[in-house]
Amino acid sequence: MALSANRTMQYKQRTDPRGDVVQLPVAASTKIYSGGLVGMLSTGYVQPYAGSTVATALTGFDRLVGVALEAVDNSAGSAGDLTVDVLTSGCFYHAVSGLAITDVGAPVYASADGTLTKVALGNAFVGWVERFEVAGYGMIRMAGPASGGGVGPIFNRWSPSIATAAANLALLVHPTENQNGLLVLWAGALVTVTFAGATQDQGIITLQDTAGTTLGITMTASNLGADAVDDIVAPAANTVPIGAATGSAIVTVPAGLGVQAKVTQLTSGAGEQGAMKVGLIAVPIA
Repeated sequence: MALSANRTMQYKQRTDPRGDVVQLPVAASTKIYSGGLVGMLSTGYVQPYAGSTVATALTGFDRLVGVALEAVDNSAGSAGDLTVDVLTSGCFYHAVSGLAITDVGAPVYASADGTLTKVALGNAFVGWVERFEVAGYGMIRMAGPASGGGVGPIFNRWSPSIATAAANLALLVHPTENQNGLLVLWAGALVTVTFAGATQDQGIITLQDTAGTTLGITMTASNLGADAVDDIVAPAANTVPIGAATGSAIVTVPAGLGVQAKVTQLTSGAGEQGAMKVGLIAVPIA
């Protein structure tokens, strides 16, 4: 409501020269190492950051929240028994695979709690290279907690390669990133392993929320001929706003749920089984 009088506000005073530090509750049966990247589970508790995997059950791809400033051993404890100090903004020194002097300003991603890389695919955005130190090492400027694991309010995500010979899953948006609901602007896929063509049923990948409810966006490899590496696989017309007609249903993701890509029809038959990496562009509704 609108104010009608002055009020007293409490402000955070930054006392740590390294940047912003927050205390976060540690997950049950979990040990966090000092200097390790920290990820938040959908329950709100934190653990060592686990990168994205592709499997028949979702594991990994926590929401990246920062760097642990201390070691905390909650191996014998319940969720929230202990907290950990986490650096959520500022700079830190770290190894980055293949880092060179020309990479100053380049984006950096995390694939595990102790691994940074310049490869975006399937990894969590951390920040940018602020300063090159020596080959393979640099100072990393963190994007901060407002980034939601991506740059700005737009979610531009690509999965790792998803083989369609099994009912595989890949997580694109973490549930804790979606506070008020998402509007899907675009979705599609890129072939990474050739599909054999008309001699077999081709794989279908469907976008779902993390409760397993379909979003009605499917990527279907063609049965009319071979789908070659780097071929685009587009969803059905008018399933997303870009290119949709007036009056078309809008694809939204309910608040508190993430987005996952699931193989809903397995590739079968002789020849190569096929695989795709799935992309998504979405924005918060409010």
